[in-house]
Amino acid sequence: MSIVKKLISTFFHAALKQDIYVFPSALSLPLQQRRIAVIQSRLRFLMGAMAIGIPAWSALEVHVFSHKLWLSLLSARVLVGFSLIGLLVFENRLFGKSVDKLWRLYLGLGVIFVIPTLFYVYCVRLPEPLFAPMPFAEAVASTYFLFPLVILAGIGFFPLTIIESATIAMPFLTAYYLTTPPPDEGLWSPDFGMLWVIVLIALMSMVICISQLRTLVELVSYSAYDLLTNCLGRRSGEEIFKILWNYSVRKKSNLAVAFVDLDNFKQVNDKFGHEIGDKVLAQTATAMKNSLRKSDPIIRWGGEEFLVVLPDANLQNAARTMQRIAETGFGKLPDGTPQTFSVGISERLNETINDANALIQIADQRLYEAKKAGRSCIVGAERLTVKRDSTAG
Repeated sequence: MSIVKKLISTFFHAALKQDIYVFPSALSLPLQQRRIAVIQSRLRFLMGAMAIGIPAWSALEVHVFSHKLWLSLLSARVLVGFSLIGLLVFENRLFGKSVDKLWRLYLGLGVIFVIPTLFYVYCVRLPEPLFAPMPFAEAVASTYFLFPLVILAGIGFFPLTIIESATIAMPFLTAYYLTTPPPDEGLWSPDFGMLWVIVLIALMSMVICISQLRTLVELVSYSAYDLLTNCLGRRSGEEIFKILWNYSVRKKSNLAVAFVDLDNFKQVNDKFGHEIGDKVLAQTATAMKNSLRKSDPIIRWGGEEFLVVLPDANLQNAARTMQRIAETGFGKLPDGTPQTFSVGISERLNETINDANALIQIADQRLYEAKKAGRSCIVGAERLTVKRDSTAG
């Protein structure tokens, strides 16, 4: 399985240059959160539109089909409508809103496409209708030819990755192929030659999904990330921190935060200029990213101050991680002196902290203690003096 995933990733990476358009697991936490909000909003809209539109179509069919056939179609349409209304009413319980409940979102996407597919399978097995050959009747009946196209086109309504959109499209394509009746033996007789049109629509929907996802990536990059350091901005960072806090509380897992402040940064700006100061900030962010896990968000809290969030790390592990980064260093200034920094650390479980804001405040207080202690040190449960590698930087 891993070999197949690697081959798919290599192929699409060559075309798209980024795996985020292929695998949902490659999406960053801020992007995933924004994407979930967009998909949930569009799911609600689509459910509402279908819950009204599908049963309402019977008002036209009553003038076209026989009474018996019309009642069969009406019962199926009403069942679909009530099913979608039920999903809308119990949406929060079923689908959830947090990133760790992504599978619930997939459940919602699956249901919104499975219900119309089942309706299509039911209709395709009904006897061929008898009605007078008039333009209005033929126009209403011909909508059944377009129904598969409408379902597949609906996939493009959501910002999905290639894997996700293909996973939704393939079951429907299979159902369409297996349930297409022979000529003159069903409600209508779609030709097998139409299958290539269906496949083409599915591919076009996938392209639209990727286009929407690409636009979302660009919007999130501008709104959620600090352009200088490519770290999370404070506003979006606070949202991600709250998500990780709630996850930690729910799973009863560790969650540490570390405030990082560059030492004497004002003097760097005054002595070497703001351009050098910006370079120092950028290389600081790069150094931390290279030493941390992808799951450890770095937030530019303000100025030269960063907040590092360390999920599943206890106080000792967090201190060791920050000490390793400190000993490696953030590089040297133009005069050859190393750029040092001070750190304050706190952890939720080890210190029995029950409030998210308190966790940050305690880390901030310890950062202040590190500054008072002479800088270039880490304060957590104990004070650690940084021993820099003479070859570092």
